[in-house]
Amino acid sequence: MTPEEITLLNPNTGTCPVFRSRRDAEITLDIYRRVPILVKEGDPNGNPWGVSFQLMFMMNTDSDKFHTRRQLENDGWNLEGNVFVRDGKRMLPLYEAKMLHHYDHRWATYTEGGGTRDLTLEEKQDPNAVVMPRYWVGEVEVSDARKNRSWDQSWFMGFRKICRSTDERTIVSFVFPEGGIGDSGNVIISEKANSHLLYAVTVSFALDYFLRQKLGGTNLNFFQFMQLPVLKEGALKGVSGFISRRVLEMVFTSTSMGSFNRVLGDSGGPFRWDEGRRAAIRAELDALFFHLYGIDRDDADYIMETFPIVKKKDVAKYGAYRTKERILEIYDRMAEAGVSQGTPLVDGENFISELTPPPGHGPRHAPAS
Repeated sequence: MTPEEITLLNPNTGTCPVFRSRRDAEITLDIYRRVPILVKEGDPNGNPWGVSFQLMFMMNTDSDKFHTRRQLENDGWNLEGNVFVRDGKRMLPLYEAKMLHHYDHRWATYTEGGGTRDLTLEEKQDPNAVVMPRYWVGEVEVSDARKNRSWDQSWFMGFRKICRSTDERTIVSFVFPEGGIGDSGNVIISEKANSHLLYAVTVSFALDYFLRQKLGGTNLNFFQFMQLPVLKEGALKGVSGFISRRVLEMVFTSTSMGSFNRVLGDSGGPFRWDEGRRAAIRAELDALFFHLYGIDRDDADYIMETFPIVKKKDVAKYGAYRTKERILEIYDRMAEAGVSQGTPLVDGENFISELTPPPGHGPRHAPAS
C-alpha cells in the first residue's frame, strides 16, 4: 500500500491494516475514497454526525457507586420493573455489554445465582419483561456520568468493547434504556436529532465488514471506531423515513424503550417481537446499506461470504445461506427501483416489502397506561 492509501484508511493514527486478500483491500479502499470516516481529527468539518464517545462507569474504580439488589431491598427501596424507587429517587440498572445486542436491549439478564442467561422468546414477546442487572446506580450518578450535555434523551447507544474479526459479528452495537453501563461497553453520543439513523448504519453487514479488515486484536476502542467509513446524514436523506420505520419496529419492543419511540414521533404501543418479521426487516436494511455504500452485487455477495459463522448457522437451520440469499434478492429489487442512482425508496410504491403489514406498521401491544 502507498503512504497515501494508508493515510486514507487511517488518517488519525497513520497505522497500516493487514488485508487478507487483494480483493478486500480494493473494496475497502474504494469505499474510503467515497465515504468519510466518522471523525477526522483536526478537521473542522470532520465530525458530520457530531459524535463524542465516553466510558460511563469503570467496574473497579466506580464500584463504590454500585448497589446490589439485597442492599437496596434492605434499605427500603422498592423494585418497579428493573428500577428501584424510594422517596422520589431512583436507582437505575447498570447494564453490561453482554446484556445487549443488535436491536435488542433485552439480550441477557442476571439470575439470582449471579450468572447470566439469555431471555427466552416468550419473555421477549412480553412488552413488560425487563432484564435484571448485577448492580444498580443512582440516577444522579448516571446524570453526572453523561459528560456530553447535548444528549437529553432517556436512552443511549453504544458498542461492545470486546470483539474479534473472527466472531459471528464484529461490531455489536446496541441501544438501551436510561441507566448506566459498565466499561465493557462504549457509549456514542450524537448531537444530531436523527441519531437513530447512525445506529442503523452501525448494525449493517457493510460497516461490520470494513472493521474486520482493520481490527487486529480483541478490543474495539474509540480511535478505531472513529476511523470507520460512516455514511453522512445527507446520504440517507432519501431513505430516512424508510430506515426510521424499520428501526422503530426493531427497537421499540418493550415499554422500557418508550422514550425511543417518542423521539421518532410515534405514540403507539411496543411492537410485538416476531422473529420472522425481524429477520426480514434486517435483510431490507442490509440490502439498502450495500446500495448506499455503492457496493455492487458481486462484492455484496463476496462480503456476505466473509461471515462464515452466519453462513454455518443458516445452513444448519435452513440448509442454505438464507441470510445472504434474502439480502441479495432484496438488493436486486432495490436496484430496479433505482436506489443506487439516488432515487428515494417509498414503501408501497417503488419498493414492496415482503411483510404485511409493512415495516413500522407491524402488530403492537397496547400503549402503556
